[in-house]
Amino acid sequence: EPGSRLLACDVRRAAEPERARLGLRPGAAVWVVERVFTVNGETAGYATSVLPRRPLIGLDRELDDNASLHTVLRRRFGLTVVRQRYRIGFDVPPQRIADHLNGGDRGPVWLAESINRAAGGPVEYASTYLRPDVLDLAFEDGEEVSDR
Repeated sequence: EPGSRLLACDVRRAAEPERARLGLRPGAAVWVVERVFTVNGETAGYATSVLPRRPLIGLDRELDDNASLHTVLRRRFGLTVVRQRYRIGFDVPPQRIADHLNGGDRGPVWLAESINRAAGGPVEYASTYLRPDVLDLAFEDGEEVSDR
């Protein structure tokens, strides 16, 4: 049973790497959305999404626990989000994330990073730490081959 808990949805100035990934000008404001994902009640992931504040005015009023960010972007703001770039590898989470994810244990976990776009260009930079002891990840490339 999937679940999520919204930890924060705040506005701040974009850091240089975020501006570069999202194609924003210096001084641009961004939303920072932090969530914890669960599977059968057990913490499985910690996600941070960075999105341009404009045109997403009022995003903080649309999100709550168990809300899908991409569903909110589609229904409230008319944005259909698709992946532009996706990278996954092992990493050691910062202590503040490990406290939510592993009860403070900073052992390696999966880190999935993506840049997601809508019709106007990049709309989200997301980084998600995923517990390998809770989630099975499989990587596939190419098309499925039929035995027939």
